[in-house]
Amino acid sequence: MQAQPTAFGHWLGAYAAMLARTAERIRQAYARVNLNPLGSAAPGTSSFPVDRPRLAELLGFDGVAENSCDATQISAVDLRAEACQLASTAALTIGMLVADITQQYAQTRPWLVLEQGAQTGVSSIMLQKRNPSGLVWLRKLASTVAGGATLFSFQAHNVASGMHDYKPEGPDPLLGNTEQIFNDLAVLLQSLRFDAGRALEEVNAEYSTTTELADVLQRDADVPLRAGHHFASDLATHGRANQLRPGEIPYVQAQRLYAETAAAFGLPVPFPLTEQEFRRALSAEGMLRASQGLGGPKPAEVARMLISHCEGLVADRNWVTAARDRLGQAAVKRDITFAALLYS
Repeated sequence: MQAQPTAFGHWLGAYAAMLARTAERIRQAYARVNLNPLGSAAPGTSSFPVDRPRLAELLGFDGVAENSCDATQISAVDLRAEACQLASTAALTIGMLVADITQQYAQTRPWLVLEQGAQTGVSSIMLQKRNPSGLVWLRKLASTVAGGATLFSFQAHNVASGMHDYKPEGPDPLLGNTEQIFNDLAVLLQSLRFDAGRALEEVNAEYSTTTELADVLQRDADVPLRAGHHFASDLATHGRANQLRPGEIPYVQAQRLYAETAAAFGLPVPFPLTEQEFRRALSAEGMLRASQGLGGPKPAEVARMLISHCEGLVADRNWVTAARDRLGQAAVKRDITFAALLYS
């Protein structure tokens, strides 16, 4: 049963917002992780005069994990757990996206499918099927990441500080799987095909726009919202009972149903909408164009948010490039410094 119509771009934009939050979490976590723990010894430094800030500079760290006990014993747990949970959050939300797409494959005529090729497979017995193997594999990998994050937390919880002997080596395998999730998602999205005509046909086959009909009656004709909702509900019940789509309901029948509602609520009897206004209120396009809220599915609002997402993506790429450049510059400086020591 449909709820409310929305735009394909609005739906994708919701996941773009999720990915933007993930990128923000990665930047925040990187700032905490990229601090030098070396020179802390185990865990109270040593009598050797190790210049930890200089070591951090040569190794490309942004600073020093100052407390030497924290650097080697405490942060080794909570920073790894943070990385695991960040990976798990990304996997959970990407799993939601995969689930949304997978639902289409339960329909006889889906409006969202994967292009036949590497992302699909033919059944060995039911030859008409095109199995969404890319979706299945991606969701399985997402489940592996979510489970691995939980496993790390439980194992870390069972060991006292400083006793890392039987803990996992760290979240590296899990983070590798997370990277694979994003790579596979990019490939999958490139093979995604959206049939706009089929999607509109499906929306128009159901009564997801009746809320807008009630809103139009209240907003434009001053019909009390309760009465408008009662009428819209009766209209949907009548249409379904007679196997009619919203656009197929005769205007005179809408007038008759409204007259019954008006009598029940003590309202003026004439239906206050012209047939054109009635049809527009029941159309998906009309409902989307009428949406006024910030961040809604109105085409102009979706276009505005798309520009914002693109700007955010550029900023994320610039951040990654800058971080890699700093590491590269540190490597060059380190090589020069060691060469000077060797040949001095």
